[in-house]
Amino acid sequence: PILLCVATDGYSAFWDFCLESHKRYCARHAIERRVVLQKIGGLNGWWTKLQAARELLDAGHTVLVIDADTEISSSAPHFASAMTDESKGIFVARGISDRANSGVMMLRGAPQRQALDFLDECLRQREQPIDSDCFVTAEGENGHIIHFLKRQPYVGYFSFLDRSWNCSIPEEAASAHIRHF
Repeated sequence: PILLCVATDGYSAFWDFCLESHKRYCARHAIERRVVLQKIGGLNGWWTKLQAARELLDAGHTVLVIDADTEISSSAPHFASAMTDESKGIFVARGISDRANSGVMMLRGAPQRQALDFLDECLRQREQPIDSDCFVTAEGENGHIIHFLKRQPYVGYFSFLDRSWNCSIPEEAASAHIRHF
């Protein structure tokens, strides 16, 4: 398993306390950690995240994709414990809007192709417009994540994670596995 965090554009300095929590979490659970500091192939940081995850999945890794502005608690269990449904390859956190949030995603790699095919579709369609109810930002990838998870076959390939894996509500932060700023 690999924890992947893309921290381009100064995010590594600004969110260094979060990246340190990722480092401690990986040491506790024997998870490899990858921090990407440079954009890939002309993509912005958001799309670089999907491309980097895609490459790890293609190599057969199970991946926790996590934003740089997320702090992992010292009591957080191994992320594989949340991937209980073997028939699913994509596990996505809910955001404040109650829609999929790409800030915390758990993805199964080869030989299962669900997550890999999903990321390929998002990347292939990144310049195509999406439904207005899925829109998040013009330059970001999260709208495409929301859009394609609503469509076949991807709607059958994913599960939402418990809110403790992506807590952005201060009142619930003390019991959260991951606090998302």
